[in-house]
Amino acid sequence: MNKRLVFDVTTIMWWNRPATGIVRVCYELFFWIKENDLMAIYLVFDPSTKKYYSISADSVMQHINSIADTQKLSRNANLREGEKSKFLFKVKREVLRITKQFKNLKLINSISANVFVKSFLLSKKGHQTDKIKIEEKKDFVFDERDLYLTIGLNWEFMQEETLYHLKKNIKFKVLTMCYDLIPVIFPHFTNLHATPMFNEYFNLLSWVSDYVLCISSSTQKDYTEFVEKYNYPNRETYVFKLGSNIHDDGEREKYFGQNHILKNNKYILYVSTIEIRKNHETIYNAYLKLIEDGIDDLPYLVFVGMHGWNVNDLGFKLAHDLRVNRKIIIFNYASDEELISLYKNCLFTIYPSLYEGWGLPIGESLNLGKFCISSSTSSMPEVGGTFVDYVHPLDTFGWVERLRFYIQNPNEICKKEEAIKEFYKPIKWENTIEDLMSFIHEK
Repeated sequence: MNKRLVFDVTTIMWWNRPATGIVRVCYELFFWIKENDLMAIYLVFDPSTKKYYSISADSVMQHINSIADTQKLSRNANLREGEKSKFLFKVKREVLRITKQFKNLKLINSISANVFVKSFLLSKKGHQTDKIKIEEKKDFVFDERDLYLTIGLNWEFMQEETLYHLKKNIKFKVLTMCYDLIPVIFPHFTNLHATPMFNEYFNLLSWVSDYVLCISSSTQKDYTEFVEKYNYPNRETYVFKLGSNIHDDGEREKYFGQNHILKNNKYILYVSTIEIRKNHETIYNAYLKLIEDGIDDLPYLVFVGMHGWNVNDLGFKLAHDLRVNRKIIIFNYASDEELISLYKNCLFTIYPSLYEGWGLPIGESLNLGKFCISSSTSSMPEVGGTFVDYVHPLDTFGWVERLRFYIQNPNEICKKEEAIKEFYKPIKWENTIEDLMSFIHEK
């Protein structure tokens, strides 16, 4: 009996923001299947009816293109807002000069409270549309030939319960994805109301899956320990590593023409959602120490990411602590082209996260030839290998010393970059997907 690959694109069809993290993985798999003319059926799950519907690849592509067009409009709006911010920046600088609050003012707060509030409000708008709007969709009936693959944000839709009941009558195969178990291992890193939901989700996932895909050995270990602890079915797991290449259209310098602060200044880059688990607080404190120590020519610190969980106090500090906000810049959104520009022109990157399922920005940094200082926990050493320096995420003084060392010894950064260029073998998305598809074909 010939197998049918059935790929769940629900996450793609419900998403209406820039593709990051899990959504990017879904995009990359869809593109690979489409570009390689692989026979596949695309399904979307409607939580309101608890039914699966088949849709065409063209419908998926049309939705992706519509999101891209929306992002362009949003970006233009952000640029207009940027002109307003520049004006406010000049006003504030002049006020401070007049009141002589600072004797040697080089740069005044490039982040303002209203920027942080804006990102918070954007994050609260959610990432899903009210309903799936697809003109042509057909009821789908599973059969025993099907190999159903789902790698998206399934806990948003709780599809596993429906799958469980379907599998009672039809013995098709199910491959699911486990990115991490952070909500159940570290509930204080997320919305506390989410923890019971994720406990139930991983319970259902274990019962409904034939195979569970994990994005790191660390995640595989966490998943195995979790199901054993609660006596859930321990399914066969498979580890595959995420790609780290970002599309580059050759317009890297464009972004710096739009940003007067970074164009001619050195900076260190941290790409991550601004949330408690990502540990921006430790870097904030480390920078305070470097400023207190009077480090000469201290680079700017650039955070790229939307506002997330449990960081309102940090947001207030970043906006109002006049010791450090002269040196910290936040971008809530960056396109792939802008992100490449920020990576390629930084001194080096940092990734002080407390815990990860993988740690994609580490791989992106190395892929673009940039040295990274990362946390030493969970999966992050799997990503960086010997090309990254590691510091425990709670060791503030360890971060101070590593940052100080590379800021004061730029030749050491050059040595790291030379080693990356000569020996690092980047994982490309096509390698990730080919690895995944090889596993699928074996089943």
